[in-house]
Amino acid sequence: MSPVSPGLILLFYLIFYLFLAGMFALTMYIMLLTLDDYKPTWQDRLATPGETSKYTLCLQT
Repeated sequence: MSPVSPGLILLFYLIFYLFLAGMFALTMYIMLLTLDDYKPTWQDRLATPGETSKYTLCLQT
């Protein structure tokens, strides 16, 4: 194994991981562009306030 070999391997992995980090940053940037600052994408509340299910519990003594 020559002294140049480990340097080339390290250079390859450095470029490879920089490429992966760049792809991740680009996809996060593009996905964040799709979000609206003023309107939520998901709403976890009921559509109309006060809407509930109508279940009753009958206890006989």
